[in-house]
Amino acid sequence: MNVGYDRNKHSDQFTFINTSGEWTNSQYHGSLMIRPIFRHQKNVLLATPELQSKIFKVYPNPASQLYTIDFGDLQGFDKISFTLYNAQGVKVMQSTFSGSNTLDVNSLASGFLMLLILAQENTHFAPVKLLIQH
Repeated sequence: MNVGYDRNKHSDQFTFINTSGEWTNSQYHGSLMIRPIFRHQKNVLLATPELQSKIFKVYPNPASQLYTIDFGDLQGFDKISFTLYNAQGVKVMQSTFSGSNTLDVNSLASGFLMLLILAQENTHFAPVKLLIQH
């Protein structure tokens, strides 16, 4: 933000200073100028592996007990791990899919969850929003 003082335009009746605990008019004739600078900033993820498009499907959504995950092209991976976060960002479950493609959420409270899946070689996939309704 740029701040300056324009001595050509007098608006000192609107310019006040406080140096001793009381607000008084400035003794300098002119106008205060403030010029904010707005820049477009790209959304940048730092220190995160590249997110790939979802090549898996999660259904049904919403669910009350079990989600089924269709891994599609991921079937060749030995271990696929997952982490579930609640709406506050607290990790509520973390495990590995080993031979099963279901996710039991019966013990979790109703509400929104974020499912993050990690395949071998630290391949991250776009997160999926889930809704549990008991």
